[in-house]
Amino acid sequence: YRPPSHFIRINSDNIGARISRHFTLGDFSPADEKDKTHFIALDPDLPVRLDNLVDALKDKGLQFSGLKILRSYLTPNKAELYRRQGIDVARFSRLLYGDSAVFIIDENNDGLMDDLNGDGQFDRQDFTIIEQSVEEIEAKTHISGGLGYSMHFKDPVHKDTPCIQIDVRGWRSRWSDDPAQ
Repeated sequence: YRPPSHFIRINSDNIGARISRHFTLGDFSPADEKDKTHFIALDPDLPVRLDNLVDALKDKGLQFSGLKILRSYLTPNKAELYRRQGIDVARFSRLLYGDSAVFIIDENNDGLMDDLNGDGQFDRQDFTIIEQSVEEIEAKTHISGGLGYSMHFKDPVHKDTPCIQIDVRGWRSRWSDDPAQ
């Protein structure tokens, strides 16, 4: 994999800058660095892919205000720190390249992934709603990427919650840590 070609400096002057229909620069900033000047890598196709997903889910009738990004760019040092803390970060995670985001839909702001199909829990059926939308977007745009879901998101700043990860790697990939799948 090629390393990111550029980095964006984020500070209090530009953290609220709108970069797409649904997202600001701050949405892609690490939660523990939002009050500091920091740098992120951000593939410009990622906000577009996420915008398309928000629109597709709303077109399916889901009522939500947006996606809450839990993690986007991850520095190699931060990834190693997380590994030492027992947090699983893949050696070549797309998060290291600025072309991936881990997110939840969290309308009640409890820090947990919402139940999308109304059966009282987030599970494979809820992920399927998102997966179908991504498949439709990929068929229309002819641009493929990665999509996966995890039943347990481990992070020192966020709650343990089911979550979705999406990327713009350029080829189709799907994964899950759900043993029921």
